[in-house]
Amino acid sequence: MVAKVDFSDSGFDAAIDFLKKYPRVTAIRQHMAYHPTDLLKRFTNEPSYFNNPIWLNNLKKLSHLPYKCGLEVFSNQLTDAIDVFRKHPDIEFTIALMGWPYSTSSECFDEWVKQLNELKTLDNICLHISALECIFGMDWNCSTIHPWIDSAINAVGIEKCMFGSHSPICNLSKNFLDR
Repeated sequence: MVAKVDFSDSGFDAAIDFLKKYPRVTAIRQHMAYHPTDLLKRFTNEPSYFNNPIWLNNLKKLSHLPYKCGLEVFSNQLTDAIDVFRKHPDIEFTIALMGWPYSTSSECFDEWVKQLNELKTLDNICLHISALECIFGMDWNCSTIHPWIDSAINAVGIEKCMFGSHSPICNLSKNFLDR
């Protein structure tokens, strides 16, 4: 089970103490996606928690806890995220939505692949390939997503990737068999 926790919240320690009562919780996750231009795709008020001293201090506490850290960020935030991953090799990170490309343009694709290639050298990350409808829209098809998924796996390495569903939201879209 994954629990949502705000690392910048003053109640972080109390939240962790609460979660310790539930042994099935294996990871804590924070939604940090902050789109550079689209206000409707800003899922937080802060453009970069990676420079927030409270957030960073609470993140360090995970090195002494049995939880993985799941982060949801847009691709324009990956450079800062990669720096944090490097500084905390004792924490296992899961990167949601393939490092959520903030655009499906060729320019964004090239930059996203470049950033994913940097992840290959890190032993403490896992790229979560899921929520395709968030990235590509509800009418995505296999020919559209194929180069993206292929590039993600080739950049990071198959051993650092996992597929997920994004249920129940994905049920509003179609599945691979429908594509």
